[in-house]
Amino acid sequence: MFQLKSYWVIICEPMENIEVISKPLLTPMAIFAIFKAVAPFFLFMLIFGGVALFFKHKLGKLGKSENRRHFEVKPCLPFTEREQEFYSMAKQVFQNEILLSQVDIKRLVKCQSGNNRAYMDTIGQLSVDFVLLNKEFQIITCIELDDSTHDVEPTLSNDKNKSFYLDQAGIPLTRFSKMPKPEDLKKRVEAITKSPTSFQS
Repeated sequence: MFQLKSYWVIICEPMENIEVISKPLLTPMAIFAIFKAVAPFFLFMLIFGGVALFFKHKLGKLGKSENRRHFEVKPCLPFTEREQEFYSMAKQVFQNEILLSQVDIKRLVKCQSGNNRAYMDTIGQLSVDFVLLNKEFQIITCIELDDSTHDVEPTLSNDKNKSFYLDQAGIPLTRFSKMPKPEDLKKRVEAITKSPTSFQS
């Protein structure tokens, strides 16, 4: 007797007489028995996987909460002393204009083409010290107060990126390496309104 495909073939004497018994190897009862044997294993794996996902979610939330509690914070002034001095002086010079401070570059320009994610990675952390607006909320100029840190990296590269993107958008940028006098500030801004460009003092 030997197995041929899914049927048992019985070789009888003489060889001319072959009896084929059509009997499938897996009967419904056999299939049910196999399923009954493996069902508890799959049920265990399903329950175990669900419990594991539940605790992973809970522990993830707990970890994030612990990370937030890990950092100790305290209030600080939004302006440096130099920025406070400039802001007070500029408000006296431009009483009819709007003066904003610490404005993100991404609020001033937007990407028209190319890789928007790469663009956001480049300018995402860039900001300008001040933005001067007219009564219609149109930009007159951006203002940067430069100090010694602007001569070294990474501030130097950030300044180049600011100048590049603002110039590309046609937004004037005024830089001061030292605190300007009120009359000098007024003259610089008046010059910008007549010839919008990027200035370097």
